[in-house]
Amino acid sequence: MQDIEIVDFQPEGYKPLVDYESWRVAVLKYCEDLKIENVTTMQKHLYTDEVFVLLQGNVTLFLAGDGEKPENVRAVKMQPHKIYNIKKGFWHEHIMDEAGEVLIVENRNTCDDNSPLYNLDEDLIQQLYASVGLNTNEENGNALTDNFNLTGSNSYAGDLQM
Repeated sequence: MQDIEIVDFQPEGYKPLVDYESWRVAVLKYCEDLKIENVTTMQKHLYTDEVFVLLQGNVTLFLAGDGEKPENVRAVKMQPHKIYNIKKGFWHEHIMDEAGEVLIVENRNTCDDNSPLYNLDEDLIQQLYASVGLNTNEENGNALTDNFNLTGSNSYAGDLQM
């Protein structure tokens, strides 16, 4: 038996790195799905909290309550060296810039079967954009992202104070 396991991160997307008994450590890196204009769903985990730690870049978490469907979307811009624990049963999603990288800790058995997705309707998408100070373009449905700066000092109304 070895005394240490060293695992490299992948170039993009989600990848579990270490599974042990009931827990998992994973990394999520930037991929096209994590651009705000590509967010069309929110997810909740029925049996586990999910912990996020910002490793680098700029990441925003979206939270939307613990009801049957997401509502009242709010944004939390992550800060390095802070732990963000999304409680089980709460709707969430995230966006990140190309430098974004997040460490994730969750139950090992977290999967699609116990983590329902909700397809966002137009109202929820507008709430998502509004929570970070953006509007949607009514003519073609594309995001007006010229004034959105993930790397700046944007302060969202929903930021957590820790």
